[in-house]
Amino acid sequence: MKDSGLLAEAVKTAGLIRDDRFKADALRAIAESYAKLGEKEKASGLLAEAVKTARLISDDSTKVDALCAVAETYAKLAESSNDRALYDQAFQCIEGLGHDESRDKVLQSILSTKLAVADVSRLYALRSRFISEAGKARALARILMAVSHPELIGKEKEAEDEDER
Repeated sequence: MKDSGLLAEAVKTAGLIRDDRFKADALRAIAESYAKLGEKEKASGLLAEAVKTARLISDDSTKVDALCAVAETYAKLAESSNDRALYDQAFQCIEGLGHDESRDKVLQSILSTKLAVADVSRLYALRSRFISEAGKARALARILMAVSHPELIGKEKEAEDEDER
């Protein structure tokens, strides 16, 4: 396929990028393109590489933003392919983040898809990955809101993104 050849070239080019934030974003974007072509394994592999690269970013805020984008892409890939195992990869994006606020941003990205909300027990277990009791309570409230009002999924994140602009 012509598109696959272009994406293979894009992957090579992304490998040359020295700035980790741009490299992580390029890998994530290429993974999205592979997913649109139905090449889930290639997309998943690139997302795993994007996570590793994002974890190398020194600025915490930029690192969180990169991990949020990757987690959301994992969640969308999981939803489009009905592959719950990919949600585990999205949840792994939370690991290693030092602050509950950062973990909360990644959780919001994961909750932006409807399939994520379908597995309540997995989401409930996710709250244990938060450090403080307040962080756990906030995560639980966010999870319960998503489960009880699935029609609002993604709208809160969209509103926050709009406020940032």
